[in-house]
Amino acid sequence: MASTMLRQWLMLSMIPIAPRKTTAATLLDELQDRGWELDVRTVQRDLQQLSTVLPLVCDDRSRPYGWSWQSDVVRPWRQRR
Repeated sequence: MASTMLRQWLMLSMIPIAPRKTTAATLLDELQDRGWELDVRTVQRDLQQLSTVLPLVCDDRSRPYGWSWQSDVVRPWRQRR
């Protein structure tokens, strides 16, 4: 459980604020670079789960889907760019 929460917290810090977006595959690459051993389906499930309780947006107009924070969100752990 703790490792799942840590992975998801790290993943949340990698998601940009709209209009920028990232993909599950890009998040997977970044997580694997940090030593996490998982597959793209796990990242996709995490994103789906997190989007039910957090202001995450999925752009599903084309594949691969793009993920971002809603444009008006404030994330205290990361500065806006």
